[in-house]
Amino acid sequence: MRNDAGLRGRVRVRVRVRVRVRVRVRVRVRVRVRVRVRVRVRVRVRVRVRVRVRVR
Repeated sequence: MRNDAGLRGRVRVRVRVRVRVRVRVRVRVRVRVRVRVRVRVRVRVRVRVRVRVRVR
């Protein structure tokens, strides 16, 4: 029984580590998405500036 309890404890630790890794990956993905959004906003601003120049 003692061995079983030890194995279960190790398995739980492994599962926790996997969950942490998944969370880190999700955070990285969110950061990438934010960066892409910022780039798109910059592009839109540039386009607006060009339009204003043409109007002038």
